[in-house]
Amino acid sequence: MTVSNFGNLTAVTLGNPGSYDADEERELFQAPDRHRIDGALEVLGYVAISEHLLWTRYDGVSDLVSSYPPKHPPTWWTRFFDYL
Repeated sequence: MTVSNFGNLTAVTLGNPGSYDADEERELFQAPDRHRIDGALEVLGYVAISEHLLWTRYDGVSDLVSSYPPKHPPTWWTRFFDYL
């Protein structure tokens, strides 16, 4: 699990973040295990977010994009979980 730098967001991953693609994660991370982990996080006040959604290009309201070269734009992972 990786806890966000901002708020109560968490990303549950298999191994290091970005180690597995979405298909591999579905195959290796059994649904009952994922539901149990998500439920425990919810009880603790966290919102679990799919790691794979976080790797999409950041298009939020902050000016984060201007700090990155066009060939390597920031992702939602960068926005909420990376060092800023």
